[in-house]
Amino acid sequence: MRSYVLFAIAIARGLQTEAFSPRQVQHDTRVIVTGSSRGRTQMSREASSEDTAVATEETFDHVVNKRYACTRFRRYQEPRVNNTETLTASVSDPDIVSRAFQCLGLAQRSPSGFNEQPFRIILVSQCEAKQNLASYCIGRNAYRVRDSDCSAVFLADRESGRNGKRYNEMLRASMIFSEENHRVAGGRSRRHMSGKEMRKLRLIINFMSSCYPWPRFIAVPVSFAVRWLVCGVAMLTRFLRSINILKGSRFVLPTLSSAETWATKNTSLAAMTFLLACTSRGLSTCPMEGFDAGGVRKVLNVPRGRYSIPLIVCVGKSHKMSDEADDTGMSHGSMMSPRYPLKDVVFGNAFGEPFSAGNC
Repeated sequence: MRSYVLFAIAIARGLQTEAFSPRQVQHDTRVIVTGSSRGRTQMSREASSEDTAVATEETFDHVVNKRYACTRFRRYQEPRVNNTETLTASVSDPDIVSRAFQCLGLAQRSPSGFNEQPFRIILVSQCEAKQNLASYCIGRNAYRVRDSDCSAVFLADRESGRNGKRYNEMLRASMIFSEENHRVAGGRSRRHMSGKEMRKLRLIINFMSSCYPWPRFIAVPVSFAVRWLVCGVAMLTRFLRSINILKGSRFVLPTLSSAETWATKNTSLAAMTFLLACTSRGLSTCPMEGFDAGGVRKVLNVPRGRYSIPLIVCVGKSHKMSDEADDTGMSHGSMMSPRYPLKDVVFGNAFGEPFSAGNC
């Protein structure tokens, strides 16, 4: 019975495939009809792959819809009927801290420009460190830091060009085939890069990160001047393209962001991966931006001038008390927060144009 089902699936796929030569059809049909073990194994793998894809899709959808900003955390080893505000930091659950640390490993797999990974993360879990961090958080954010088991402080590296030596070593190591690299990369391999290509890559990254290694009093104005120069040339080429004097994509120039903006964009991708990873492990999270960045740098010994702090993410177990409002008057709890209609957010082919799958 299974062979007939697989045969029907194969025929249906063959009818749906646009570029399917007669020779391929004959070959695939022969394999399935003869009932060879190789054909059955191939079809079993395809069916298993489809089942896995569907299961992965359902799991991801569940995680995305389950994630929400937890405004009230349960204090570890302090069971209480309500979440009374406390001015002292709670003891952290070692298991939750360990799982949060594992989630940061997944966050590091997030994409970043040139794979530079221009971010650093401080996981705050000790009582004294939590208390110090909370002292520079605003409103109920301070209570969230104290009550949660740990807080991940995301730092955007505005001078990631300083990591040039380590970056080159990482690239060279990834080009060497090893079973560990093969396993971690999921069977993918990195092509070999020449010394010229690596130097060119480092030059681009240095421009993106405040023109390091020049001194800061030189690098900052040079970086600013380069951005404006590229912006002016881009406007000129855009005009010349509009009147058909210049043609071809080779005259298109990128819009350069400041070093802080570039690093923050990359850091935000890692933070989002961290939020979803925590949710998939049954942990509640709350991303926050209401804090004194200068004070946070001071208590966490963050080097001045190099790192900005886009956000802090608290991690722990939720009280799930949806009837309690936070300091902005919004009630969250475990309820799904509202979103604008998709048609008001997603457009098709041009801004303001309604999307339709039939207009592809």
